[in-house]
Amino acid sequence: IFAMQSRSDRHDVVYFAWPGLPRPAVVRSVMELPTQHRRVHAVFGREATPLDLLADLDLSLVEVPVAKTIAELSALQTKVADAVLATCAASLSTIGEEIGACAVLAPSLPADVRVPRKLSLHIHERLKSGAAFADYRALGAFMKRVRLEVGATYPLASRALDVNVYKPNGSMRMFGSVRPDGSGAMQLLSAATVPWCNVTAAEVACDMSLGCSPPSPHRLLSIETLGFATPTAAADAAAKVQ
Repeated sequence: IFAMQSRSDRHDVVYFAWPGLPRPAVVRSVMELPTQHRRVHAVFGREATPLDLLADLDLSLVEVPVAKTIAELSALQTKVADAVLATCAASLSTIGEEIGACAVLAPSLPADVRVPRKLSLHIHERLKSGAAFADYRALGAFMKRVRLEVGATYPLASRALDVNVYKPNGSMRMFGSVRPDGSGAMQLLSAATVPWCNVTAAEVACDMSLGCSPPSPHRLLSIETLGFATPTAAADAAAKVQ
């Protein structure tokens, strides 16, 4: 399921889908849209829908002026993404999982822009074992814990990690998708910028830009599996991402 924002009102959203089409065909359909219509978000906040690890990082460079040049922005992208990914990896290791494929997307920048107004990154990790998070609530509980843990070592990364996206109809912009004004197409960062990145743009476009899990995940990571073992703790964790 996808969402498309209006060019004039970001609260005006249209939902649509291509039932029955395989993933590569769906992504190709989106990528073939005219640029001004490619304002597409993949919707992952759906009931009983497994998903890969997704993270949305946003940091206002107006409120926190830590990058004033493109070079400083690139260094900040590296540091923030590495902090979040390393913390995710450490948390996953406690439940016998590890990161497999990893993609980090960022908006493209116009040639005449010295530095954007905010840092914006989308992280998509596929677990090496083929496991997936049971639903957006389970992923939200996990990322809430990651946010707390990364805050102990790098508060700026914790501030950037948005845990409010894990909600009903929660979504993220796809690879190649643009903002409502047609700018900032999401592009794959290289391993030179974020060493965790280990996939090609073609792989992201064909399979990893939908936010969905592997076709047949062999293990579903529920809130209980992730260490919120008691009914009360599980309910509390789920409530935090409603």
